Order: sequence, then C-alpha cells, then structure tokens
Amino acid sequence: MARAFFKYTLLFLFFAYANLLVGQNSLSYTELIASADAYFKQKEYYNAKTTYQLALQLDQNAEYPKNRIKEIIQILNDELELRILYEEKMGEAEEAYASKAYDKAISLYEEASKLIDYEDKPKQELARIKKERDEFVENRKKIENYLNQAQKEKASKNFVAAIENLESANKLAPENTEILTELAQVRLLLKQQI
Repeated sequence: MARAFFKYTLLFLFFAYANLLVGQNSLSYTELIASADAYFKQKEYYNAKTTYQLALQLDQNAEYPKNRIKEIIQILNDELELRILYEEKMGEAEEAYASKAYDKAISLYEEASKLIDYEDKPKQELARIKKERDEFVENRKKIENYLNQAQKEKASKNFVAAIENLESANKLAPENTEILTELAQVRLLLKQQI
C-alpha cells in the first residue's frame, strides 16, 4: 500500500512539474522578460537568469536576454570573488583571535564585514572579541596593581599582605608561572620571619 502511495505521489509530482513547465513556456516573451527584470531588480540572479533563458528559447535572436545573462554571470563571478576574500578574512581573523591577537582579529573581522555587509557573523564576532579584549585589558590592569602592591608590601616586610595581593593576582591569571613563583618565594620569606 505504501508502495502504491509512493508511486502515485511521484506520478502526481511529475505531472505537476510538467504542467508548471508548460505553464511557464506558455508565457509570452514580453512577460518572461518583465518577470526576469523583476527578479534582476530584486537581486534574485539565479531566478532572473533562468527566466531570461526561457525568454531566449522563445526568441533565440534577442540580444537583451543574452546581454542580461552575461551581466548576471559577471555579477555572480564578482560575488564569488568577494565571498572567497570574505572567507579568507574570516579564517585569518579566527586564527588571530585564537592566538589572542585581539586587535588584529578585530581589524580582520571589520574588513570581512565591509566585504559582505549583510553577513552577521563578523559583526557578532566583533562585539564578542571587543568585550573579551576589554575584559582582558581590565584584568591585566588589576593584575599589575596587585603585583605592584605585593612588591610594596614585600619591600616593607608585610608578607601577609603581599601574599594576599599575589593570591588575588593568581586568581585572575592562574596560568602565570611568575606569579606562582613570586607567591612561593613570599610564603618562604613569611615562614623564615616566623
């Protein structure tokens, strides 16, 4: 039963498609050109090209649809070149971001955004990276302040306060081995003092 249903569905779709083609071919050359021009104006180039080709089937000597098809092919080739450049910039930007080169990543995403302005991804990435960069800069300032304060406390032999500042810096940059080394040294000094 399912096989018969599938068979009749395919048969129906075939006749519907054939009817559609016959219906399109029954349009006049002028109607097809008007339709193709409308598609072209809306930048629906693939539909425009197909419709110009249908018009050419009705009047094979007509220059207007031939010229429009050439124009569409040129537009599509230009868009393809832009898309390739866009993808290259996006790839470079992602690499720059991965290596924490925030300013370079921002610059590359801005270039990509200018190449194809209707794409949202570069704009979203720009917002995210700028926020992350600002947080990174703010954290670096905090770390510097903690380290400077720790050095002052260490110099005045206030090792407990120095350790507190170093621990605060370490929370912001746990991967920083210099902070961990300094923290170990100050703890050793504190033990020697006691």
